[in-house]
Amino acid sequence: MAFTYAIADLHGRFDLLKLAYVEIQYHAKEPGTVVHLGDYVDRGPESRQVIEGLKKPFWKGWKRIVLKGNHEDIMWQTCRQLPHAGWWMAAPPHSSHMVRKRGNGRT
Repeated sequence: MAFTYAIADLHGRFDLLKLAYVEIQYHAKEPGTVVHLGDYVDRGPESRQVIEGLKKPFWKGWKRIVLKGNHEDIMWQTCRQLPHAGWWMAAPPHSSHMVRKRGNGRT
């Protein structure tokens, strides 16, 4: 039976995209579908590599679906209005893969 795999919220982490592909190839017994759920850019250091990786030809016999997330939409809107892009460009870096300590010392 062919499986459908979902990959979400890479946020500029090309290493996570590569890791997801390795895990899918290890698990899959036959070609299936990979659905990318958006949020490829912003925050991580390799947004460009993630986008370029998604544009490359995919595995033979597999189906790939690439959806646009809200971070791609924000990037597109910002690029269309560069004079007003300061709010987005000045946003502090953040990653859902990092744990931040709160003022009381707890995580």
